[in-house]
Amino acid sequence: MATDASSSFGASSITTSSLSEYQLYTFTEGDVEGPVVDLLGKPVYFLSTVRNERGILESTTITRSSASGSLVAQIRWAQDKVTIGPSKSTLPIKNLLQRKIGVPSSKYHFQDENKSAFYWKEERCMTPEKQLIAQYARQKKGPFSVLPEQPATLLVAESYAISTSVDYILTTAVIMEMRRKQAERSSGQSSGFGGGIMSQS
Repeated sequence: MATDASSSFGASSITTSSLSEYQLYTFTEGDVEGPVVDLLGKPVYFLSTVRNERGILESTTITRSSASGSLVAQIRWAQDKVTIGPSKSTLPIKNLLQRKIGVPSSKYHFQDENKSAFYWKEERCMTPEKQLIAQYARQKKGPFSVLPEQPATLLVAESYAISTSVDYILTTAVIMEMRRKQAERSSGQSSGFGGGIMSQS
């Protein structure tokens, strides 16, 4: 299921005239479940999530929707760990997405396999030079969940969508959304990555 990118991203962020320079990814079945498809509806990634008996996330596995089905990342929420990249490195989530020590900020910094640097600020992903390279649009539900949902989407600049950076951008986008949901459930209480992202999607 594809969605209209221009309806998800305002002109103040990514303009309609520049949409051709971005690749659209749609999370068709939820933030951490099912196929992630491109603008033509072709599956690009597949998300599979394990929950415990209370419905709390235990792990999310992201694979490529190709013949190889190669692993992109595995996020182990309860352990605060993520395995990611061609080298399949495992590290704490707080080490993948870092905040600058001693600097109050809403920015979460990360690097891809080639040490290219990026940061998320709310739903925007930027380079250190403040170039907007990706933007996440959250899943929306109608009043009382009667109206159809608008699935979450991720726009990624074409130059990054054709590189291995997109794996890191998409994986960190998923983590950032789960962080936002946890913060909302915690009613403004601290929800840093160090204490476990025990989320229900």
